Amino acid sequence: MAVGAGLGVLVTLPPLAGMASGLSQATSSGVGLHLDSGAVLTAITGTLVAAVLAGVMVTGKTLRKSA
Repeated sequence: MAVGAGLGVLVTLPPLAGMASGLSQATSSGVGLHLDSGAVLTAITGTLVAAVLAGVMVTGKTLRKSA
């Protein structure tokens, strides 16, 4: 999980930094990159719950077919 979350954050940071830089140049004011840790944790938790739920559902269906 930590590897996937880390890679996801690393993939999104360069485009966000580019957008902040472009906005800073367009408005002639300082625009920084700020990540909301609550939103990041919510996304990680939601993805983890969805993955576990999908795994449990597939395993349950597979075990019912075998029985």
